[in-house]
Amino acid sequence: MIKHFRHGWIKPIALGLLACISIIFMTFNPFTVEPAKSQLIAFKVGTEPTFPPFEMPSEDGSGLQGFDIDLMKAIGNEVNLAVEFESLPFDGLIPALQSNTIDAAVSGITITAERGLLTVNKKLLKSS
Repeated sequence: MIKHFRHGWIKPIALGLLACISIIFMTFNPFTVEPAKSQLIAFKVGTEPTFPPFEMPSEDGSGLQGFDIDLMKAIGNEVNLAVEFESLPFDGLIPALQSNTIDAAVSGITITAERGLLTVNKKLLKSS
């Protein structure tokens, strides 16, 4: 009778532990999968690509290059956003931000009182 009592509890306890361990391993996945570029949220960045070395057309004409372009691409990669650049005249960048046509603007924009309503990052460069 003691033998039956002992074996009667071992199977349910073993099955319960196995179930708990299985659930733990199913929820813990050390292999995270990066979302495909097509699944990333698009982040539209307006720029006037005529201000080297900050932004300018690439030498082969296939896109844009420069400090601001590289910076926005790096930020997009860090937060899993697909960065799309839209070329706009400089005077059209702030109105495009205000109308939500673009999500951000980069183009060597200086901080002025008129632009005080916008969220501006810290100064990246200081001119002398």
